[in-house]
Amino acid sequence: MPCEVRKIKKIHAEEVPSATLLRKRLFALLLASIFLFLAVFARFFYVQVAWSGELGYRALDQWMREIPVVAELSAPNDLNIEESSRQKAKKKGYRHKYGK
Repeated sequence: MPCEVRKIKKIHAEEVPSATLLRKRLFALLLASIFLFLAVFARFFYVQVAWSGELGYRALDQWMREIPVVAELSAPNDLNIEESSRQKAKKKGYRHKYGK
């Protein structure tokens, strides 16, 4: 039985990476993170500084564009058959809250 225990420990020891390998992997991860941060920062700088004139022109053009809005006309619901609520309120002596 002691031989089996030694084999298990030996196999397990081979699977654990060394400290040097771990340092190399962490350094590679750090470099990749720095590169990604710099790439995102460079893109942000490019959009804010280099494209500012063109993007400002596009935004102004979009704000000032005239788009015609055509409303669909529906059939009138009242057709003057019933009194409007304003006329009913006038007869009862109530005053409309926005004016006459």
